[in-house]
Parts: sequence; C-alpha cells; structure tokens
Amino acid sequence: MFEDPRGLVPQIIDRVDLPPSAKLAPQKPDAVLNPEQLRALDANFVPTDENRAVAGLLGVWTGSVLLADLAKEHFHVPPAEPAPESKEEEEEDEQ
Repeated sequence: MFEDPRGLVPQIIDRVDLPPSAKLAPQKPDAVLNPEQLRALDANFVPTDENRAVAGLLGVWTGSVLLADLAKEHFHVPPAEPAPESKEEEEEDEQ
C-alpha cells in the first residue's frame, strides 16, 4: 500500500540544543510548601474506594482478555488437509 513509511511519521524540524552548562547544572528546588499545600498534595495521592474499584475492573477486564486468548489458542483446530477425490490423484501425489 505505502512504499515509503517515512511519509507517515512526523518529521522533527527544529531541535533545541541547550548549552552544556545548562544540561549539567542541578535544578533549583521549588519554594517550600506551607502545611495547607502539603495536605492538598497528599489528598491527591490517597487511595479511595473509586480507585480500588477501577483497579478491580481493570483486573477483571485484563483477566477476561487473557482467558479468551488462551481459550482461542487451546481450542483452535487446525484446518484438515482435503482428502484426494480419486485414486488417480493419489497415484500422482506418490510419483
């Protein structure tokens, strides 16, 4: 269909090269957070019942997808070779 796949991939035209001093310099720490900001930040990472429910549903879905894939592989019957229709064809196959 496509002869050259490079036409499908976006090309990067502009590249930003930082000076060597900026690459090696350590990042300056952010300002110290006050206790109210710390509590708000911690509240974002506390596990909730909704998070557990979503994780459970994701586990059920991935388990069912895996089980379906394993079942397809296990119960797959390879196509049988067609039987020769006449004795003449059998003799031709043997020669």
